[in-house]
Formats: sequence, C-alpha cells, structure tokens
Amino acid sequence: MKLVYKDTEKEVQEGDILTDFRGDKAIAHYWKEPTHGEGKISVIEDPNDIMSCREYYVSVFGLKWVE
Repeated sequence: MKLVYKDTEKEVQEGDILTDFRGDKAIAHYWKEPTHGEGKISVIEDPNDIMSCREYYVSVFGLKWVE
C-alpha cells in the first residue's frame, strides 16, 4: 500500500508540505500502513521545533491509502 493525495493520487513523500481541512500547514514526517481503519500520519507542525510532531488521521490532510 502507498499513501497518496486524494485529489491527484500522487504519492506522499517525507518532507511534503501538507494542508489540513482548516488550511493549516504541516510537514509530512512518518506513516505506516494501517492494520485497520484509515491509519495515521505523523507531521511536524513547526519546522523550528522537532518536538512539535503530532499524529492525525490521514483524511485530515486529504490523503488516502491505495494498493
């Protein structure tokens, strides 16, 4: 499985700038295939603070899993 943008089906890469449904930006950091459900992605919310890493459901950023 790979994680892609719902709109374009382009594969997500580490370091991509993502925009959530509120318009807030974050940097794609880490994800793994879900064992059930839609899965989560870890993002860095503040590039100047590595401790600002948080997890969200992939749909928050308009992403999805494909085979």
